[in-house]
Amino acid sequence: MNSQIEKTGLWTISLGSKDSDREIQRKKELLRGVLLRFREHASVVTSRITATFPGLTIHDVTHLDSLWEIADLIAGSQYPLNPLEAFVFGGAILLHDAAHCFEAYEGGQLAVRKTLIWKDALASEMAAHPDEPRENLEQICDFTAIRLLHARQAEKLGEKEWKSENDTTSFFLIEDFDLRSRYGALIGKIAASHNWSIDDVKSRLRSQVNAPGDWPTEWRVDPIKLACLLRCADAAHIDNRRAPDFLLALIRRSGISLEHWKAQNWLARVDEDQSDPTKSSLLFTSTRSFKPSDAVAWWIAFDAISVLDAEIRASNNLLLSRVQRDSSSPAFKMQRVTGANVPNELSKSIETEGWTPTSARIHVGNLERLVQTLGGQSLYGDGIDEFAVVMRELLQNARDAIAARRSLTPEFSGRISVKVARRSDTHSTIEVRDDGVGMSERTMTTSLLDFGTSFWASDLVKSEFPGLRSSSFKPVGRFGIGFYAVFMIATEVLVASRRYDEGVADIVRLHFPEGLTLRPILARGADENHDTMSSTCIRLTVNEPIESLKTRRLAKGSPDHEKQIPLRNYLAAITAALDVSVVLQIEGEPPLSVHQPIDSLDDAEKTLEWLRGITFIDIPGFCNKNDAIQYVLENAYRLRRIEQDGQLVGLAAVIDRPTDDLQCVTTDTIGGLTNHVMRGASTYLGYMESHPGTAKRESAKKVATQETLQSWADEQLSILKKNKATVDQLYWAASNLANAELDPIEAISFPVLMPDKRYALMPFEEIFRLLQRTPIACLKSRTHDFAETHFGPMLIDNLPTLRPITTGSLIRVHLDGAVPKYPFSLIGCLDRLVKKSQRELVYEIKPLPLQTLLGPMDALFIKLRDV
Repeated sequence: MNSQIEKTGLWTISLGSKDSDREIQRKKELLRGVLLRFREHASVVTSRITATFPGLTIHDVTHLDSLWEIADLIAGSQYPLNPLEAFVFGGAILLHDAAHCFEAYEGGQLAVRKTLIWKDALASEMAAHPDEPRENLEQICDFTAIRLLHARQAEKLGEKEWKSENDTTSFFLIEDFDLRSRYGALIGKIAASHNWSIDDVKSRLRSQVNAPGDWPTEWRVDPIKLACLLRCADAAHIDNRRAPDFLLALIRRSGISLEHWKAQNWLARVDEDQSDPTKSSLLFTSTRSFKPSDAVAWWIAFDAISVLDAEIRASNNLLLSRVQRDSSSPAFKMQRVTGANVPNELSKSIETEGWTPTSARIHVGNLERLVQTLGGQSLYGDGIDEFAVVMRELLQNARDAIAARRSLTPEFSGRISVKVARRSDTHSTIEVRDDGVGMSERTMTTSLLDFGTSFWASDLVKSEFPGLRSSSFKPVGRFGIGFYAVFMIATEVLVASRRYDEGVADIVRLHFPEGLTLRPILARGADENHDTMSSTCIRLTVNEPIESLKTRRLAKGSPDHEKQIPLRNYLAAITAALDVSVVLQIEGEPPLSVHQPIDSLDDAEKTLEWLRGITFIDIPGFCNKNDAIQYVLENAYRLRRIEQDGQLVGLAAVIDRPTDDLQCVTTDTIGGLTNHVMRGASTYLGYMESHPGTAKRESAKKVATQETLQSWADEQLSILKKNKATVDQLYWAASNLANAELDPIEAISFPVLMPDKRYALMPFEEIFRLLQRTPIACLKSRTHDFAETHFGPMLIDNLPTLRPITTGSLIRVHLDGAVPKYPFSLIGCLDRLVKKSQRELVYEIKPLPLQTLLGPMDALFIKLRDV
C-alpha cells in the first residue's frame, strides 16, 4: 500500500497492525491485498478523469491517497477503526469520485448522453445559447450530467463487472468474490453518500453491519461513521496537491475553472491550528496573497472552507446524537475550521492584498446563487407559472404585514393594492402596496435579505414589535424565501417601506436596478410615486407590455388549451380565501375590487359573486359547455362554511357529477392563497384550507379535522337527499367523499353488471338481497389495490359483477386479512353494512388469464355467510 497511507494512525491501528493470532493476521493480509489491487484498478479508472474533463482539479489516485491522511487529521490518529471498517472506508475513498469519467458507465459517453439528465441539460443550454455550436454545448452537458450522476454511479461500481473486448474475461474493481459480494454494495453506498445531505446519511445508511460468520465479531462496520469521515475528508482536500503548478501552466484554463484551480493552487495543506489550546480546530493558510483581481478565487476558497466547517459540525452532531458515541463511534477530534464563515478572520490566514473581504459582500453577492439554486425553479419546479408564484408570494407578505398590524391595533382592517402601469412599449411595472406594519431599515437590511429565515420567526420581531409573537397573529409566510421569488420575473426591483407608526421621512428604499446582478442601493426618503397611505410598496419592472399583464395568457403555445384570464380574475383566484381586501388599479382604468375578506361572505349574493370570480365562468370562451356554467350557478346554494377552532377554513359543496368538463372549481388554499391559477375539479366546489407541505407551498393535510370534514360531508348528503338527488348524483358524491378520505356510506350505491347485461346502481338493500341468492364478483388488478375499469363491461363466471364507473379511493379492493383495508371503498362500505345486518362477507381471489398494461388480473369473489 502507498507509504502515505501506511503512515497514518488510522491505517496503523487497523490494517497496519500485526496480530499474534495467525488467523486474524491472515485476514488482515487478505484485506490489505484486496484493497491494494482495488487501489490499482481504481487508479486506472480515475486516471481517465483528467482526459475526460481536463478543467477539473485533480481527481486521480493522489487525491484518493491524500484522503487517508486528512481523515487521520480530522478524526485523530487513535480514532476507533477496525480492519473491516478500514477496508470499507478505503474502498469508499477509491469509488467516491471514480464515476467522473465515461469509462465508469456501461456504454460510456453514448450511455451518458441517453440519460434524461443529459438531454435536459442540452435543451437548457441550447435555449440559453442558440448560436453556440452544438458540439460545444454537448461537451458542456457531458460535464453537467457526469457531475449529477457520479455519486449515483459510484454506488454501483463496487459490484460492477467490466468485460474484455471479446467478452471472454470479466474484471472487477474488488477482485475477491466474498468481499465483493458482502461489502461491494455497502462500499458503493458509502461512496455515494458524500454527495447526500447529512439527513440522508442518517436515514439511508444502516448504523451497523455485522461481521461475516468466519470473521471476528468486533469487526462490525459502522456505515454512518465511515460516511461522515469520508465527507469531511473529501471536503477538506483543498490545497495545491489538487491543482499543481505544472498542470496549471500546461493546461489553458479560463473562467470559473481557472478560479477553482487558483483557489486550491494557492492553499497549503490543511493542518491543526496550533493557536487553539484545545487542538480541535483546522487551519488553512495561503502560499501567496490574493489581490483584488483574485477575489473570485478567494471567495471560492472561503466557500469551500465554510462548507468543510459545516460538514464537520454536522457530522459531529450526528455522531454525538447516537448511542455509539461513547464507544466505537465518537465525535471527531476536529470540531471546527478557523475563520470559516467570517471573511475578515479567514483573511488573516488566507491573506489578501489591497482589499478586505467582508460579510456584507457575501450577504449580497450570494443572492443570485441562492435564488437560482434554492428560491427559483429548483424550489417551485419546472413548468410553473412564474408570474403567479411571484404575485402569491408578494400578496402573502402583504397579508402578513396587515395581519400583524391587526394584532397590534385590533380596530385596524387593512387593504392590499395592486397597481399596473406602462413603463415603455415593452416593459411594465407592477406594484404591491399594503398598509401593514411596514419595515424598519434594520429589517430591510437584515431579515428581508436573510434567505431561509422568516422575519416573523426571528428574534428581531421581538424587538421591532413587542407582544406580536405571543399574540394571536399567525403568519402565512414560514420559510423566509418569498421575497426572492420576484427575481424570477423582475428586471428591476424597488422596495420602499416604513414602520406604520413612523412618518414619510423615515421611508427606506432598497433598489435592485439590475435584478440580482448588482448590489442593492440603499436610500432614504420617499420617491415621486409614494402613496402616503401605504407602509410598504414593492415595485417590479417586468419585460412585458402592459397588455399582456392586463390579460394573462395561460398554456401559451397550445391553441387547444390556451386560456386568456383577465388580471382581476387571475388575482381573485390567487387570493381566493384571503382575509384581507385586495384592489386592482390598472393605469388609465377605474379601480376594481378583486377580493373581499373571506369572512365577509355572509349572504348568498356575496358568496355567488365570489364563486363566479374564482371559477372564471363569466370569462367569455373559458367554459365551453353551458351545463358546466349552469352547474356552478345552480349548486352555489349548497356551499357551507367549514370552521375549525372558530376559524373559517373552507366554503364548499361536494361535487355530485362527473368532473371531466369542470375547470377551476376546486380550490386548495394555504393561508388563503392558491398555489395554481389554473385548477381542476376534484372533490368539491369552492375552497378548503390546507397546511403547507413544503416551502413550495404544495398543499398537504387539510386544516379542518377529520371529524369536522365528516360533519360537513354528512350535511352535504342531507342537502342532496332533501332535494331529491338521483342515485347517480349520490354515487358521484360518495366517490368524491371517498377520495377526500371521508365516509360515503350514507350515500353509497353499488354499480353491478347483471348476467342479463343489465347495469344498475343498487342501494344496499338490493345488493344485500342479491348476495343472499348468489355470490358477486369483481375484476381487480393483481399488482394494484384497485378494481379494474379499463376493460369494457364484463361478467366474471356469469355472476353479477361489480363494475365501478368512477376511479379513485371508492374502487380500492385491497384486503387486509379477511376484511377490506379501506373502509370508505365500495367493498369497505358493503362489508360494514353487511355486518350491521348481523351477517358477514367472505372473500376469495382467483387468478384470471387476463393482462393489461398494469399487469395480470384477478377475480375477487364476494359471498355472504351467517355470523
